Amino acid sequence: MIFDSMIDMYATSIDELNLMWKKLRSEFQVIEPIHLDPRTTKYKMVIKQPVLSKMLKGVVDKVIYRLGVNDDESMK
Repeated sequence: MIFDSMIDMYATSIDELNLMWKKLRSEFQVIEPIHLDPRTTKYKMVIKQPVLSKMLKGVVDKVIYRLGVNDDESMK
């Protein structure tokens, strides 16, 4: 069974949270957009990393590697 891991990100300012998101957005998806969490009075954003897409990337990388190793036309 494959599970997606969700991450709660907190920051004291929206700008700080946006800066963190810019570094992570290529590999993560937004579950809850930036909002003020009333419990902590900090800005919160919930993201997740799709495990399946990470697995597929690994498979594609292996296939591309194998194509470079094998010069056999049937592999292409």
